[in-house]
Amino acid sequence: MLSTGCMQRQWGTTPVEKIADRAYTIPVLDEEDTDSDEEEGGSGQPALNQPHAIAPLPERYPASVYEPSDEECDSGPASPVPEDANIFLSEVVESLKRGLAEKSNAEYLILEINSSRYAYNMALCEVNYYVVKAILQIMLQQDGVATNTVGTLRRLLAYFGVVFRNYIRDRDAMMDCLKALEEMCPASETVRAKLPQLVHYLYEADLIGEQVIVEWYDGLADAGLQAALSKLVQWLQESSEEEEDDDDDDDDEEEED
Repeated sequence: MLSTGCMQRQWGTTPVEKIADRAYTIPVLDEEDTDSDEEEGGSGQPALNQPHAIAPLPERYPASVYEPSDEECDSGPASPVPEDANIFLSEVVESLKRGLAEKSNAEYLILEINSSRYAYNMALCEVNYYVVKAILQIMLQQDGVATNTVGTLRRLLAYFGVVFRNYIRDRDAMMDCLKALEEMCPASETVRAKLPQLVHYLYEADLIGEQVIVEWYDGLADAGLQAALSKLVQWLQESSEEEEDDDDDDDDEEEED
């Protein structure tokens, strides 16, 4: 590293100011300024209002340290800031809690959620996911939820049902809903223990379709959750087969008539 003394020897009588560990400022003198100094007495001292430049110094590390690797360049744009998602979730929770306490028109909650969605540029799949997650978080804050989890969710959806159905409409949205349930399990033993009953309730309430449940179940990475849900999925598949058999019998009877 160049010392201040060395820098002064390099630049003569020009004052050098150290501004950081490895950065110095050096006055920039152009020809006109030099001539005017000489005309005014040739003192060699630069005017106080002259611009300064930062002198280049040797790099401490090779250039590769300061440049992104090929893998970093190929990795695409950076992920969205997670704080935006957390803020969006907190706003949805607050809107739903306030609506529940005031028993206001649930349609207004949809407007509030959509306003937050556009404010934080959230994709529709993210909105679906966080709306369900917000309802589940509120559910876990209710009295007696540990002993009556399904009943608590049923009571909340009596009010939030309009909001739930507004977002959870098709196959992809239903998958977002189940994903929210799945990802609540590590943080909540109540949700994990009651997951089969919660999914069954959503199915019976015609909020989640059978095929979506089976597809989601087949893709679960958590073997424990799969084991807990296996009886429910088996029952769904058997019920579907029985309905198909009944339909076939009805068709045969119509043909005989």
